[in-house]
Amino acid sequence: MHILSVKLRIVIFLFIFCGTHAKVTVENGAYKDILVRFSPRVNSENGVMLLEKMKEVLTETSEILGKAVKLKISSVIFLLPRNWDISKLENLTVGKATPKNTVFPPDILVDNVSNSAFGNYPFALQYGGCMVPGRQISIQESFLTNEEDFPKGKLLAREWLKFYFGVFDENGFPDDTMYPLYYKVPGKSSSDISITDCTHPAAEYYFKKGEENCTLEVNDQNGLPSSSSSECEIRVREDSRNKVHSSLMYYHRDLTQVDLMCGDRAHLHNSDAPNKHNTFCNGKSIAEVVRNSGIEWTEENTEEITFSYVQEKDPRLAIAWQDTNKLKNKTELIGDSVWRFLYDVPEESKIALYKFTNNVDIVKDLKDNKRPDFRFIFASSKEPCVTCAISEAVNALKMDDIVTRGYVIIIAAGNPSEYEEVVQQINSSQLCLIVIGFTNFGATSEGFQDLVSASRCGSFWDISTEEKDDEIFAKLYRAMETALPSRDANYVTKIIDTQYVKYGEPLLIETNERASKFTVRASHAFDFKDYFYCNKLNGNDSVTLTKEDSFSVSFPSQEDAVTCSLSNSYIDPAWMQIQMTTKPNHYFEQDVWVKDMTSPASNSQAGMDLSSQTQMPVIIYARINYGGQPVQNAMVKAKVTGPNGIGEWNLDLLDDGLGDPDITANDGIYSRYFLDFNDKGEYTVEITASDNNLQAKIGQNGIQPCCGSKVVSETAPIGAFQESIKTTFSTISGKPEGGYKPSRILDLRIINYDIPSKVSLQWTAPGAEADTGQASSYALKLCRKQEDCSGNSSFSSWVKEKSIPKPETYGTKQKATIVFDATAPKNQTVHIGIQSKNENGEVSELSNLVAFSLMYISLDEITTIETPREEEGKSTVSSEIGIIVGSTAIAIFLLIALTAVIYFYVYKPRRQKQTVNDKENRTIIENNSIQKLKSSTQLNNYGSSMRKVESFPVLLYTHDQIKDHKSKKKEAPLYPSNVATKPWMSLDPLPNKSQAHLETRSLGSQTTLDVEDEKNSELPEIQQLHDTSQESVIETGNISKF
Repeated sequence: MHILSVKLRIVIFLFIFCGTHAKVTVENGAYKDILVRFSPRVNSENGVMLLEKMKEVLTETSEILGKAVKLKISSVIFLLPRNWDISKLENLTVGKATPKNTVFPPDILVDNVSNSAFGNYPFALQYGGCMVPGRQISIQESFLTNEEDFPKGKLLAREWLKFYFGVFDENGFPDDTMYPLYYKVPGKSSSDISITDCTHPAAEYYFKKGEENCTLEVNDQNGLPSSSSSECEIRVREDSRNKVHSSLMYYHRDLTQVDLMCGDRAHLHNSDAPNKHNTFCNGKSIAEVVRNSGIEWTEENTEEITFSYVQEKDPRLAIAWQDTNKLKNKTELIGDSVWRFLYDVPEESKIALYKFTNNVDIVKDLKDNKRPDFRFIFASSKEPCVTCAISEAVNALKMDDIVTRGYVIIIAAGNPSEYEEVVQQINSSQLCLIVIGFTNFGATSEGFQDLVSASRCGSFWDISTEEKDDEIFAKLYRAMETALPSRDANYVTKIIDTQYVKYGEPLLIETNERASKFTVRASHAFDFKDYFYCNKLNGNDSVTLTKEDSFSVSFPSQEDAVTCSLSNSYIDPAWMQIQMTTKPNHYFEQDVWVKDMTSPASNSQAGMDLSSQTQMPVIIYARINYGGQPVQNAMVKAKVTGPNGIGEWNLDLLDDGLGDPDITANDGIYSRYFLDFNDKGEYTVEITASDNNLQAKIGQNGIQPCCGSKVVSETAPIGAFQESIKTTFSTISGKPEGGYKPSRILDLRIINYDIPSKVSLQWTAPGAEADTGQASSYALKLCRKQEDCSGNSSFSSWVKEKSIPKPETYGTKQKATIVFDATAPKNQTVHIGIQSKNENGEVSELSNLVAFSLMYISLDEITTIETPREEEGKSTVSSEIGIIVGSTAIAIFLLIALTAVIYFYVYKPRRQKQTVNDKENRTIIENNSIQKLKSSTQLNNYGSSMRKVESFPVLLYTHDQIKDHKSKKKEAPLYPSNVATKPWMSLDPLPNKSQAHLETRSLGSQTTLDVEDEKNSELPEIQQLHDTSQESVIETGNISKF
């Protein structure tokens, strides 16, 4: 199996203002100009029908959004593929697509992926945290054409809210330990099972397995669903369904009428539910996130939605090259690459050609429709005026058409000067500027940065004449190739190799299982029929060639490699490109972008002054798809090069779903923080994705709706591959002196709760700075209410023992154990979070919170749990309750029997020996003594009604001593302080008391007990939970505060 290595060395200037897509604007209370695009996989014959279906769904969605968030859809733009015959679209006016329509990803992509890994429902491709807009929404053709039980407009409205506002699902997902379908707070009764929802009025559920009633069961140790009830379906009672109106972001197939958000007074938010939205938005409601989105709310738009249609036309091009003797030795090579590109430009395109030194000469006017005829000459030694050439090209394209997409391509061996006016020209033109700079002669990306950034879709390509000729030719062509329009076909053509072919030096073409055919393309007109032949590498069988045009021939993909050669020594050598055409739907789709955390607002405007801000980390994202399906378990690496080529860093991008930065595993989006800024300026990122030793797979047949902590789907092998893509980003400064804080832990969970007081936790280790390195310590937070976990507290007194490890390297699973003291309040729900700290003292954000009910059950205090009546399959109690009830009954019976024995054989005979004259005094002393014992026990709150040394024999013996001395009118031996401590009194039943000793006797001996004086000692104040909880920090190895 051979590896396909396609290196797309593209350098795209992205705004550090997070311009990852042409964000939809809100005007007059409605969303304006939502862009809908159709994938090449969509059958053009279904175009008219799909347009009508999309209009119906969008109209329904607009009404739902209007009710949910008071924002309807005012206008939608459909970008039609170039291969659609618009003459068949009756009564539709199709306009010209603008650069805004074609450069950025669409808001909604209509696709046709069979058995999608994301299911058949629409899904928003989200990559960032709370309030970070999504990449795009995908809608399958089958979703539009098939009947659905759930309203289609509501399904799309849910995904739109995710895409636009950066909110998440409020429902759980099957077999998801981070966002379960249902849960129980560990420590509570097994009947206290809650559905992961947000409903108002509260939905009433019942449970079915087929036609039979069933019971939801949880693991009492961690509160997560038990595998034994995985087939038990959660249903909403019919009489409850029509009453529930929120939340739209809680998906349940029975709640088809929901149309409002949780988070206002009438529809309370369920911040306790362990769902994706609460985790990433720290318990904030959907309504609160929407209110804080920065939108200026006006009166609701009442106008009907409008639809318009555009199609990308053939491009307009202006190419200008610097006439300089510095490039004289590469004249033929540069000329051949430009000619090869011009052969590929669509016939209806407009082309202008210029050469420049200190002035600009027109080689071909834009209005001249004839094919150009000229020769490249690099002979001048004059200083170039690069800005003059750019200005001339921009003006020519602007005068021709200010609407359709246009490209200015500059080949230069130096930097521009005095370009402020030209920057304004580019910025107002909507043109794309492509710069090919020979860096060994002085052209730099920094020198062109302002010009390229002004074009929004610009790029800079660095080339050196010191590179190999085949690499120079390939770079030149690939830079110019970005100006060619997309083919809008369900296959891909790629230049996989470039070679300079001479007589006697064969051209080797490796086979590839994804190829349907290969095309050999010459740099100039060539007589392939008489002077060029190809044979199979094994067996020397000839390969039949098909002439494509005067410059190229093709042949079908072969099982073995193929060699091609010139047949005559008199034939001039030529640059030959090997172009592979893939089989339908057998191609990779790569996408790379960068999010700069310096300006976290997704709608920050270009021109915003960031010079006074501290440079924050950037997150590098790479999306790898194959045939529309996400590529899972690939090896994705990023090589980052610093400004002016100084510094190089290598990162492994991950698709692990740990939350910071990757929010969903197996969705084909790989990400990683980059932190090592050595200076302000432009950084280059080259992404390389490979098959990870054939471990990479594609997802398919996924569940819906998608997605919890991961994409759940089947997988299929993908074979060997290697794909590359390149981008750049710019920074405002180097790395700050104090560095950055650790990444946030988002997968904290309870893995075991040993009642009454031992809790075991698990999480994934963060980095020391973001997701890199190893933090120095952990700290736990305890709080009564989630909203109070950001406060300060001293609840560490609740903790009797703790086992908290030191942080490991990023990505390592870690565990901790906490044992709570008996003084901690009973039946109290406690929330726990975790933070990490690095050696610079930087502290991470608080993790997701987990909860458990603190239940300290003593030996003589066991509470039974009443079994609720089972009704219509409703969850009652799990089988563990039966064991507890049985054990409780046995314990009560034994306790009663023991009490009876002691009473009849010990206590009652002794009472009969007392005289009638002493009875009244004894009764008074007995009541006082018992009252003191009870009071002492309650204040110490050990969870028991008596102290450890106060067993029944000891109590009775002490009681007899008191009665005996009272009858003799002497001081009872309970109070003297001259008794020495005995070794067996190390039980320390009353800690923190003054050391006034007392004398008691054990049965059958004269040994005295060492007990503290209750009479004179001050009882300690027990730490109680405050209504406003505070921060309790339990660090590794000690207890302290940040």
